[in-house]
Amino acid sequence: MTAPDRPPATTLLERVAARQAGERPEDSAFLAGRPGLALQAAEWDGSLPAERAAVPERVEDLIGPGHRLARLRRLALVLAVLLLEGAVVVLVHVPWALITRRPLAPGAAHRLRRAFEHLGPSYVKLGQFISSGRGLFPDVLVDEFATCRDRCPRLPWRTVRRAIEAELGPLEEHFAHVEREPLAAASIAQVHAATLHDGTDVVVKVQRPGIARQVEAHIRSMPAIATLVVRSFPDGPVADPVRLVRLFATTILEELDFRLEAQNMLDIGLDLEAAAVDDVVVPRPVPGLVTERVLVMERLEGHKFDDLDQMRAAGIDTAALLLTGIRSLVEGATVFGRFHGDLHAGNVVCLPDGRFGLIDFGICARLDDEQRAGLQRLLVGIATRDVRGQVRGLDAMGALPDGTDRRRLIARMMAAQDRQRDQLSVDDLRAGAPRIMRVFAELQLELPPGLVLFFKDVLYLNGSTRLLAPDLDLLSAFAGLHRHFDGKYGSDRVVLSGDPYGPDITEEELAEARAHLEPEDDHPAAGPGAPAPTAAGIIADRIGSRAIPDALVPLGLFLATNTRWGLAWAIAAVTTWSLGLTLYRRRRGRRIGFVLPIVVGFILLRGIAGIVTRSDAVYFGPAILNNFLIGGTFLLSVLFRTPLIGLVARAFYPFPAAVRRHPTFHRVFRNVTLAWATFLIASGTFQVWLLATQSTNTFVTLRAAVGWPVGIALLVASIAYPRRVLERDPEIVELFERGGRTRDRHR
Repeated sequence: MTAPDRPPATTLLERVAARQAGERPEDSAFLAGRPGLALQAAEWDGSLPAERAAVPERVEDLIGPGHRLARLRRLALVLAVLLLEGAVVVLVHVPWALITRRPLAPGAAHRLRRAFEHLGPSYVKLGQFISSGRGLFPDVLVDEFATCRDRCPRLPWRTVRRAIEAELGPLEEHFAHVEREPLAAASIAQVHAATLHDGTDVVVKVQRPGIARQVEAHIRSMPAIATLVVRSFPDGPVADPVRLVRLFATTILEELDFRLEAQNMLDIGLDLEAAAVDDVVVPRPVPGLVTERVLVMERLEGHKFDDLDQMRAAGIDTAALLLTGIRSLVEGATVFGRFHGDLHAGNVVCLPDGRFGLIDFGICARLDDEQRAGLQRLLVGIATRDVRGQVRGLDAMGALPDGTDRRRLIARMMAAQDRQRDQLSVDDLRAGAPRIMRVFAELQLELPPGLVLFFKDVLYLNGSTRLLAPDLDLLSAFAGLHRHFDGKYGSDRVVLSGDPYGPDITEEELAEARAHLEPEDDHPAAGPGAPAPTAAGIIADRIGSRAIPDALVPLGLFLATNTRWGLAWAIAAVTTWSLGLTLYRRRRGRRIGFVLPIVVGFILLRGIAGIVTRSDAVYFGPAILNNFLIGGTFLLSVLFRTPLIGLVARAFYPFPAAVRRHPTFHRVFRNVTLAWATFLIASGTFQVWLLATQSTNTFVTLRAAVGWPVGIALLVASIAYPRRVLERDPEIVELFERGGRTRDRHR
């Protein structure tokens, strides 16, 4: 918006204050550089804020309690793809990771990345989001998902042309030429080079047809999948996978409206102009050629940000380029509250004259005044090693829920700072980011979206330090930024005066808090000095990697062959498999292990005993006994007030601690566990009766005819019943809503 009653801003501080208030300067050279852009910006200022504000509500609708059947269908499809891509991972490695709390191997991450690529563009985009968050996500995932950027299929030209003309009309009316081969093919859109009739080189960003519907369908199943993935990599620092999905869903839904991206470009370009920053370049959208699904903007050409040899050959000071990127990020976030939220090698370009170019503004963060002031405090606290200031900054950003023990948090962060060296390298920052995230998880702190995107960008730029400026001291760089902004804007504008966040903590109170820290609070949670794997974990790995060939295949082979041809053929098939596997391992010099002999021995003894004694009780007895053993285990878990079904549910959905402690939660999953225990024991009793009174054929037929329908019905009820009861309990709903209000307090 403009301010017609106010005289034009002339000084730097006046221009900055006007942009902080959301005003557009009437004399902007940035807008004047493209005819009609000022009018287009005014139109967007009036219509797009409501569109942007509606996105969080849509996200809550997609991942909230509604859409049960759609979510279940999508989740079933996701699990099916995961099984096809890696049955070993889903059936063996993931359960062992959940039980032993040890990370999955890189091979599991590879299978997971392949599954994401098969699941569609939303999951590819999620993989790209993870790949740009080194320090916020497990390194094994970041490394593996980095390849997602190059694996998006290209749309054929006829599809692209049809999509452009559906939005803009005939190509010839707007473009002198459009390249048929794309410059890039991403998960959401495809980009083509083009030339306008006035000779301007532009790029045309075209949204993939039908992508919006696919994205919304995918988002519904993401909370459960993200929870499973994060808990399968327990060395990862992410505190709450549902919050991660909420942030990702918000950003991707905003990306689907290219008008919002165009407005992001204008806002950040005007911010840079107001701050007199001329070494960072933002392309301008072309007015009249921007719709919800097509975006035409100026083209920036230059060197790739990670192409060190090419930049040095061109005489570019790569260290200065990197510092420019860091400075523009910090200035945009702390002065204007707006910044590019997805920096990576594909979205940053070094122009031939050495300037820092930004492209792809689909993900941008917007902070309100309180969040912006909080980020200022946080960064100044980091630069001056003032932990109290850092905590006040986190509080202002909405990271500290009601009831947070601030003394414990300060003591925890001071303990970490005591171990920090006087200089800070990129390796120190990468090692420290997961530690900070674990503090967030341990103390159940919130993760404000703006803070996550900011530190994701910082971690990317600092990761580039190893390539572009390996000798850079980050602490000195941040201290230099503090002095730069102090001189440019004045200290009273860099950090707000006064302290609206309550009384300070005395040294005596701090000493008391540090004295009560748990021993593990004063040491990193992971890293080169982490404890050695336990014996149980080693055994789990050895068994888990061979569970399918040594156990599942023989059992499945025995059941299938016995059903079709009888016991004799089943024994022969299992014997052949075990002998072949043993010979194969001996020729490869591998150990046979102990799982295969135990399983095969059990199968053969069971089958031979059934043939020799001709006794159905000997043959079917172990399976019937399993029903009683598992049902009894369920009953014992209820008696010890830890229902096993509740533990399984928590593995797929991160219920808040207050919900897990609520009596309704315990009652619901106690009832479900009791239902399964009753079913298993009743099924075992029914099979004993059948075995004693009926023929073998009748036994097999009735067991399947009764057991399968009842088991499936109980499974469906086990999913629907807890959700229905929890949604209808006012106290449970209040606990969930309280968490949502805390998250949104400073949104």
